[in-house]
Amino acid sequence: MEAFGQLVSLVLLIVGGVFWLVASLGVMTFAEHRGLSSGTYFAAAFFLSPPVAFLAAATARPSFNAKSVKRCPECAETIWREARKCRYCGSPVQVESAG
Repeated sequence: MEAFGQLVSLVLLIVGGVFWLVASLGVMTFAEHRGLSSGTYFAAAFFLSPPVAFLAAATARPSFNAKSVKRCPECAETIWREARKCRYCGSPVQVESAG
């Protein structure tokens, strides 16, 4: 009977570890889609806690590289370089390719 209890504990530990890893990979994917450092958020999720890392990624401001954004000529807000219209003031802008 004691061996069965140890087997159940081992199975629960493995299932919990797989769940933790999958949750950490989910946080990494979410952070990557938001333009954040996927490695940093994976490490935070894996070594600290997936829910805490998810909340941190959800509330963090994405970091943009200077080549992917530009300023609207009308309102001076930051917009995507490929934008055809400013999302803040609605004025049309000339499309530029990134790179």
